[in-house]
Amino acid sequence: MPRAEIAVGSGTINDYSEIMAVNDAWPEAMDCGLFIIGYCPNGDMIAVRAQENETGYISHEEIDHDGDMGTHFFPIANSFSAFFHDANMFGYCPTDYWRAKELAWKRLG
Repeated sequence: MPRAEIAVGSGTINDYSEIMAVNDAWPEAMDCGLFIIGYCPNGDMIAVRAQENETGYISHEEIDHDGDMGTHFFPIANSFSAFFHDANMFGYCPTDYWRAKELAWKRLG
């Protein structure tokens, strides 16, 4: 885990202590297999879904401490390394959850 924050696209991957603190604050994330690692500029969370090895965003507008955070997770890469590579080499890193969904629909459509 990083010792200092890392910029990835327009978002930030937190340092080790912040990653641990945010996951302690949101145990609902771990309950559905998500590990929060950072934030988008608007407050959406960047997370890794361990079982599927996906990295994506959790909408900060849709979640609460009583719900299933997994229903508000949108994958944007099939691994953390692909997420990091795409963001830094190709500039592909949607700014937030809703932009990621919009771009996905445009690719499909």
